[in-house]
Amino acid sequence: MRIAVACSVPLTVRGGSGTAVAVRQICAALESRGHSVETLAPRANAPSLTLSRWWFNRRLQAARLRRHDVVLGVDGDAARAAARADRPYVAVLKGIYPEVLPYETGLTSRLLRLQARWERAAARAAAAVIVPSSYSAAAVQRHYGVPAARLRVVPEPFDLDAWRRRLGSGVPGDETVLCVAHLYPRKRVSDLLRAWPLVLRARPAATLRVLGHGPQLEETRRLGSGLTSVSVEGHVPRAELMRAFAGSAVFCLPSAQENFGIAALEGMASGLVVVLGDAGALPETSAGAVRRLVPIGDVGLLAAAILEALDPAERERAQAVNPELTRRYDPALVSEQLEAVLSEVIR
Repeated sequence: MRIAVACSVPLTVRGGSGTAVAVRQICAALESRGHSVETLAPRANAPSLTLSRWWFNRRLQAARLRRHDVVLGVDGDAARAAARADRPYVAVLKGIYPEVLPYETGLTSRLLRLQARWERAAARAAAAVIVPSSYSAAAVQRHYGVPAARLRVVPEPFDLDAWRRRLGSGVPGDETVLCVAHLYPRKRVSDLLRAWPLVLRARPAATLRVLGHGPQLEETRRLGSGLTSVSVEGHVPRAELMRAFAGSAVFCLPSAQENFGIAALEGMASGLVVVLGDAGALPETSAGAVRRLVPIGDVGLLAAAILEALDPAERERAQAVNPELTRRYDPALVSEQLEAVLSEVIR
C-alpha cells in the first residue's frame, strides 16, 4: 500500500510530545511490512499550535494525497484534503481534546475547544478511527458520537529489544525516582513535588529527577527549587534520557489523563517499578506490571506508593517482570493490526 501519514505537529519529542514518538513508530511499523509511507509534517511549531494546525491543513494539497491509496490523519489532520483527493481517510486520534480540556483554562482551553471541533468533524467523516486504548475508544464514542463499528483499538508500538540496546548497562540508583513527562497541567507533576518531602522523611537519601519540556517547566522548576534532592532538568538529549532510565529505581507519572502512556512503557521496559495515576489509559497500558496505582491528587498515598516501590524486593520483581510485559506492544504485532485496518478501508 501507498500510505500518507499527515500530522500537523513536528515529529520531535520536544516539539510534538508523545504524539511525535507514536507517529514515528507507526510509520516505521508500516514500512517494516513493505508499505510505502510518506510522512507529511512541519519541521517546527508556529507560535500557536492551533495556528500551526490550521495553516498545515490549509496548505495541504489534495494532489499530493492522490499519489496514495489511503490517508492517515493524526488528530483530525488532512480530513478535508483527503476528501478533495477522493482517498479513503483514517483518523488516528492521539489527543482526544475533550478529555484534556478539564485540565486547561483561559486561552489554551478556548483554542483546544476549537481543535476538538476539527477533530470531531474528522472522526465522524473517517472510514475508520484508530485509537490507542479501550479508554480512548470509550472517550471518542462519548464525545464525538463515532459508532463502535468504526472504532479500532491499535496500541502504540514499542520495540523492547531496541530500547534495551539503547539503555545499556547502567547501575540503577538504589533510591532514585524518575519522572519523564511533557509538562502539561494534566501530568500533575506538582503532586509528585508535594509528595517528595514525605518520601524524604522515610528515605532521606532518595533523589528525584524530573525530565521533560512543556508549558509548566518554569513553574515546575520553581516548585522544585526549594526541595532537597530534586532536579528539574527540562528537555535532555536522548543519550542522557537513556542514562536516566538506566540509573533509576522507580518511575513515577501521577498523570490524570493519558490516552496510552508511552512514558510508563519506557519505565517498564527499563525494569523499574512504576507508580502511576489511577486514571485514563495508564491502568490498562500497565496491566500486570509491578506497579502502584494512586488516586489522582492524593499526595499522601503517592508518597506511600513511592516508598513501597523503593523496596528492594519490589525492584527485583520489576526487573524480571516489567520489561517482558512490553512485548505485547511489539511493532510486528501492532503493524499487523494497522495493516488489517487499512486493508479493510481500501478494499
